[in-house]
Amino acid sequence: PTSVYAATSRTAYPTGVVTNSPDLAAALGASGIVAGPSNRRTNNNSITDVKDENYGGSFTGELALGDYHITSITGWRQWLNNQRQDYDSVAALSTVFPSGQDAGSVNTKQFSEELRLTSPKGGLIDYVVGAYYLHATTDERYQRTLTSLAAGGAQSTTTGVANYGITNDNYALFGEANINFTPKFRGIAGYRSTWDSLDFYHVRTSTADPLNTGAAALDRPGVRAYHNATGGIDKRGDSYRLGLQYDLGEHAQTYFTYSHGYKGPAYNVYFNMRSLNATTPLDEVPLSPETSNSYEVGLKGSTANRALSYSLAAFTTNFDGYQASFNDVVAGAQVSRLINAGSVRSRGVEADVTLRPTKGLTL
Repeated sequence: PTSVYAATSRTAYPTGVVTNSPDLAAALGASGIVAGPSNRRTNNNSITDVKDENYGGSFTGELALGDYHITSITGWRQWLNNQRQDYDSVAALSTVFPSGQDAGSVNTKQFSEELRLTSPKGGLIDYVVGAYYLHATTDERYQRTLTSLAAGGAQSTTTGVANYGITNDNYALFGEANINFTPKFRGIAGYRSTWDSLDFYHVRTSTADPLNTGAAALDRPGVRAYHNATGGIDKRGDSYRLGLQYDLGEHAQTYFTYSHGYKGPAYNVYFNMRSLNATTPLDEVPLSPETSNSYEVGLKGSTANRALSYSLAAFTTNFDGYQASFNDVVAGAQVSRLINAGSVRSRGVEADVTLRPTKGLTL
């Protein structure tokens, strides 16, 4: 269920300082709720629901030109989301906790086309080359209505409405080749050049800022003042892979690969985004691309009848500009935003064994 409290405290990172909220514990306790890892209870005073619709389709066409093959893959998808949720996740309005409801809608569309040429196999070199295009748009409307209670008993209501979205055009040229030194020993070389073009827009209005001044003094908890911004970024990046493979037999292979990865830029576009001031952008600053360097060595194979298949791999990956999801509090509301978290290393060993002792049974 939504709005389930696992704690009534907040831990600051990287300091680890814990701040308790006795007011929140008391508000939940009035409904008989004790926050904790095993809590499964919630008590909201507004409707919470989500409706998702997903559509999509793809078409694959192939054309043989002698021993060469041309493949075209065309895809289209759409995601429609409508949701309502309790903003405060407590049962009653108080001077400590405002009462509010969020309502939002999302319309995401994407179209993609991939065209590739595959060479015949059996010679010194066999390869695949191609091109890729993706056009994706996301448009959102989000509304938040908050009612606050003053110490004297007076109530005030603020409504904020934001319309925002992102357009992403992604282009790529790619190719990968196997260099067959011998029937059992081969090299691998692959390359991909990627172009990203991102654009965003964001307009938020607030009943607390009827003249659309955007003054910070007109911010309200959970609803910031007027904001209007657009922006865009164009970036290109490279990714590539080099490796060696050696067949230990008809059903076993050992390999080593080095890969350089690239993930394009991104924007954090959300309900309460804003500039730091009139001349300094804040949320409008795009994330830098993420890059990675990875090494992997492994062994994989199977028995002749495939009753047993196995794989064993050791890897290490170093990320720079790592893009991570970060929980933050903005204008009194919790948000999840992407950040460049710096350098990250991931390393480990993976093993996988699959048994098929009888037909229809896989372990």
